[in-house]
Amino acid sequence: MARQSGGDDAAAMYRGDAARRGFCPTEKAAHGFVPWAFETGGPIRAAAAVADQVVYITSLDGGLYAVDGLTGRPRWRFAVSGGVDSSPVVAGGVVYFGGDMHVLAVEAATGRQRWRYPTDALSGSSPAVAGGMVFIGASDSRLIAVDASSGTLRWEFATGGHRLFPDSPPQPRETASSAAVERGVVYFVGVDGNVYALTAKSGALRWTAPMQCDSRACVAVDGGIVYGASRGNVFALDASSGAVRWQQQVNTTFDYCVPAVADGRVFIAGRRAGSATGGLSILGDLYAFDAKTGHRVWHLPTDSWVEASPAVDGNRVYLATRGSSASKAALSALDASTGVLHWEKKINFRSRGTTLLPVDGIRSSPTVAGGVLYLGNPNGYLYAYRADTGEGAGPRSEPIGQAIAYRLFRRLFGYRRPEQS
Repeated sequence: MARQSGGDDAAAMYRGDAARRGFCPTEKAAHGFVPWAFETGGPIRAAAAVADQVVYITSLDGGLYAVDGLTGRPRWRFAVSGGVDSSPVVAGGVVYFGGDMHVLAVEAATGRQRWRYPTDALSGSSPAVAGGMVFIGASDSRLIAVDASSGTLRWEFATGGHRLFPDSPPQPRETASSAAVERGVVYFVGVDGNVYALTAKSGALRWTAPMQCDSRACVAVDGGIVYGASRGNVFALDASSGAVRWQQQVNTTFDYCVPAVADGRVFIAGRRAGSATGGLSILGDLYAFDAKTGHRVWHLPTDSWVEASPAVDGNRVYLATRGSSASKAALSALDASTGVLHWEKKINFRSRGTTLLPVDGIRSSPTVAGGVLYLGNPNGYLYAYRADTGEGAGPRSEPIGQAIAYRLFRRLFGYRRPEQS
């Protein structure tokens, strides 16, 4: 289980802890670990949670799975209606996740349901658990807090609505941001793109900062600073007041990515802007900034844009690029200090139900725990790799439909296919 450095509760959740720092300690894989692959019935977009050498993952087949972390053998499956892309959290022997228009609590040992509470949202938001409460996005631009033991509503807070165009009236929609919790305060991005800070016990507003974030974005909190990003802007806010500590303008847009924070550095990845008018390219970028000053420490261009968030241990940054019909996805480990590549694995993928074009790339963020890296794939598999070497049972054979797609796109549009690894 990843170290919980400074969070309110020790829990295994999306981005490692309630503060969403994306950090785990450097460890070697347990004796007897052999890389494995576990098949679900649908594409995986969520990130895995790991607790007591058990891996919990959701799938678009409507399942929450518990899998043995050493062997990849299934322990149990809990099913809901519709697909699930909410990343689970494990706290106090209970697994919490969003699905079937509810937030649900399931016993970690058995998969038996304890309670469910309606969110009336598709729940792309992943819950945070702290102080005996579960925080998750809901419909009508709301963030809700639910009692972790009973599933009863403690409070709800509604933000401004989403504007399709600058001059259009705001419209309510579900809150897709995953909240971060630190020292009794909840931080999240509202539907209106503002960053909010609420008192965790009551839901009372402390401050709001107009940062124009994508409504799917999330923030990370460390050392009294809130880190986040918007279209072309990486920022740090004072956690007490919301005042801007620093901002850095970059030629990259950040829709889904959550910053990882460790050892005085902030790591974040996204999709490169393709033109001065704001168009997007198929390329991406990974950045490392000084957490205190915002100074850019290093920058790594990637062959494909990034929708997953980086993870970091004491030595390495782990990144999964999305991949497209023009470039393969890649899973990489880089030196956290310099950005120098330690290892890289090209990843073949094809979304289930896609017969020709591999349209659904890697969106699952890597989870590192106990020296093992876990990554979901649109082909429905969860893969376990050695974090130190990248050794794994990841997909190596290329589906026939994907091979045809590469050739077709290269001939029609001049795309160059990446070299085989």
